[in-house]
Amino acid sequence: MTVLIILLTLATVFIGLNIFKILSIRLLDSPITEISPTDVPEPQVEKIIQAEKQLHKLGFKRLKNVTRQKTVQDQEWGLYGVIYYNSSTKTYAFAFIEPFGHPALDHQLYLINYFGSKKYITLSGSITFNKEPNPELIIHDSMTVTFEEQWNSHKKLISEVNEKTGNELQMTDLLILLEKIFFSGMKDSGALKKQGDYYKFTLKSAFTIVKYSNTKNQKLIKLKKKRQSQEIGNKNSSLSAIDLYEEYKAHHKLKETQKASQSLKAILLVASTILFAASFKFGFGLSIQSLIILVVVIFVHEAGHLIGMMLFRYRDLNMLFVPFLGALASGKKEKISSWQEAIILVLGPLPGYILGLYLLLQYSGPTPQWVFEYALISVILNGINLLPFMPLDGGKILNLALFNKLPKLQLSFYILSLISFTIIGWWGETVAYILAAILFISLPFFVKETQLMSYLLSQKAHLNYASPLSIIEAISTRPAWIGTTGAARWQILDSLNHRIQHAQSNPVTMLAILCLWGASIAAPVYLTTDTNQRLLATQFLSIFMGSSYEMVAIEDLEKRYIEATTDLQKIEALAELLTRLHYENIEKGNYYWGRYKELVQSNSLDVGTKISHINNMSSLCELYNETKNCSIAYKREILNLNASPQDFPQEFIDIYHFLAEYDDLQKGEALTMLNRAGALIDNLPEPYLIPIFHSEQLYIYNKLNEFDLAFQAGNQAIVQSSLLSPEMTATYVIELANSLVYWGKKGQAESLVANWQGKVETDSNTEQPLEGNLFYIHAWLLSDHDPEASIDLLNTIKTEGIANQLKLETTKYFLYGKEDQESAEYINSLARSIDSNEAYLINSFTYIIQNATSHPTDLYDQHGISFTFNTWYAKLRKTINQREFKDLKEALYAQSYLDEL
Repeated sequence: MTVLIILLTLATVFIGLNIFKILSIRLLDSPITEISPTDVPEPQVEKIIQAEKQLHKLGFKRLKNVTRQKTVQDQEWGLYGVIYYNSSTKTYAFAFIEPFGHPALDHQLYLINYFGSKKYITLSGSITFNKEPNPELIIHDSMTVTFEEQWNSHKKLISEVNEKTGNELQMTDLLILLEKIFFSGMKDSGALKKQGDYYKFTLKSAFTIVKYSNTKNQKLIKLKKKRQSQEIGNKNSSLSAIDLYEEYKAHHKLKETQKASQSLKAILLVASTILFAASFKFGFGLSIQSLIILVVVIFVHEAGHLIGMMLFRYRDLNMLFVPFLGALASGKKEKISSWQEAIILVLGPLPGYILGLYLLLQYSGPTPQWVFEYALISVILNGINLLPFMPLDGGKILNLALFNKLPKLQLSFYILSLISFTIIGWWGETVAYILAAILFISLPFFVKETQLMSYLLSQKAHLNYASPLSIIEAISTRPAWIGTTGAARWQILDSLNHRIQHAQSNPVTMLAILCLWGASIAAPVYLTTDTNQRLLATQFLSIFMGSSYEMVAIEDLEKRYIEATTDLQKIEALAELLTRLHYENIEKGNYYWGRYKELVQSNSLDVGTKISHINNMSSLCELYNETKNCSIAYKREILNLNASPQDFPQEFIDIYHFLAEYDDLQKGEALTMLNRAGALIDNLPEPYLIPIFHSEQLYIYNKLNEFDLAFQAGNQAIVQSSLLSPEMTATYVIELANSLVYWGKKGQAESLVANWQGKVETDSNTEQPLEGNLFYIHAWLLSDHDPEASIDLLNTIKTEGIANQLKLETTKYFLYGKEDQESAEYINSLARSIDSNEAYLINSFTYIIQNATSHPTDLYDQHGISFTFNTWYAKLRKTINQREFKDLKEALYAQSYLDEL
């Protein structure tokens, strides 16, 4: 379903962009008039002669040359054509050429007969606008690619007319008739609207053009390709290389006239940004904050490309967001060197990559959540973009450096990229699937390009390059060129022209580009002179690029400690060493542990730093053979510091909660600790921390059997989280519901869940645990006394992931009581599909098999009592242990973590 939505969105965007392009065309009212043959410009004369040769063979003779001045603003000319006449059938033929041409036809032809009061016209692949059917004008579209085929279709049309002989037309009447098909016909039908001195297509007519032209053009292109494939052996092209070059230039001139205005570019940017945001909001369920951060990260990336293009004087700069993918910056320049293009490519990911790592590694103090999220997304997206795969920037840089002279190797690299993204998509990354689909669709085009590029290099074309004309002359007889028509032919020529220019690069330039790419990846390590920051950056990059954390050797960490010039630097170096040594070299770790304690406790550090490192000692002390309660001692040491809890609310709340839960305190003392923590919660720097700490208080109050206080804390967690995230709110609703059940207040738990179920939009279409879905929890609460309502709720849940689907189907199975073989086999088939990545989602099932009990506020125990005595889980356990579900049971026991239970 997701893939279908993606494809439909992409198709909608494609259609929308084409409609915008047509709406931006400005048309001028210019009639068709007679001219002398000598008034036809030389480049167009040759094309007219080619059409004339074909019509002479069909029995037509020239009558008049005609023209139309430019109809598209900024165009050099509008139309040149010739009117012919076949006396045997009294048929008029109008063959003409226009600057933008037809994507499938070399020339366009209208065939006209006049019988009585009716005019019969046969055209091919054209779009006409008729407000209402005209009984005097019979228009037939032959959908053919040659004059001969179109003539045969027209003869068949007029053979069905009862009139034996046709009427002749005066030239004036004929020109008026042609106008009805052309400009005046569009005006009369309402397809055009006047704006000042020019006309523009209406939205309806633009949609009609896109709708029908795509269909007709594709059909004609297929017919033409089929015909050309039959004539590949014939090396005599119907057009000379010069003619093709003129068409190529005309194609680009037309694109220039159709380029969007600045205001239209702004509208397209805003519209595409909205579509992009919607695709990630509804396709991937991102929060508004995450969406804004993602858009900013991508905008900064593409702005980097645009700045590079501006530096090297590109024209017609543009930026568009692409739903489900990202964004695209574009510009035009006829000649660009390899090193300039490499710089443009690097300027996209590099700024965001460096900024993100800087924020992650050098930001001091409590980091706001949005800053951390921005930094992380910026590093991941821009870092991935530097990887050497097409169509990422890293892959394009590698192409520039290595593959322009090795096209077959480049094709192999392209296929490797396609396979890689397919595998990554199979692991669950939807965006990778989209990239793989784009590469797959483009593969036939790229194969043709590779064939032509290989031939050009074998002919040393890169050494003798002068212009695209020289490329056309070299490949004009190649099957891959002959078999490509329309805009696709010019697209291949553009790409070949681009690659041939870069194939001229010398080895020094190629090596410099590779060095630039490598330096960009390693830049964060070398842009700081601080040893600590370099080490952190190296560690981060080693993790990001797929290596293990241990890539940074213990010896390097020790060197950092030895080279430290201040006590603070030594303390920070030791803190990092000690996170490793307790499992790699405990003897050495004990030595450094002593040095760490000595420095932290004797040095006059600022209060915040001292609190941080004593907290760290509290976490590590038992690993380095201190007493069992050493953590409590270190926490109390922090309380004795000359520090104000209001200045460090997060740290002191942690300490108060820790002591209330783990220290051997009287109940009154524990409640005092919790009260102190509660007084600090409003001072927390980040809103997302507030519900987390209220949730912790719910847990501790439960242990102290203070149910009223626990309920207040749980309710506060729900209220505060409702201001932040639906997923968080659902989690805290479930926690409080569990506690209510444990206290024997199941009815109150049911009311709580039902109330928030309507307010919180739980995203069930994820691979998160099913137990986080309020509909699932509500179904359990109803199961004992209202099983039908419970089943109705389960039927509303749509999940992704085999594990969730397995749980849901098994739950429905025992509630419905349908113990049929078909349902059992379906559940077993789901069980056989579970892989290790989904094992963590099966934990509630493993508890059932083990017949285990759990703490009343455990997120995954929805009842707060022993599974043995609960109806829901008793039924579910009985179902799983049935003989026909052996595959399900084996799948659950097969997960490695069961060995520890």
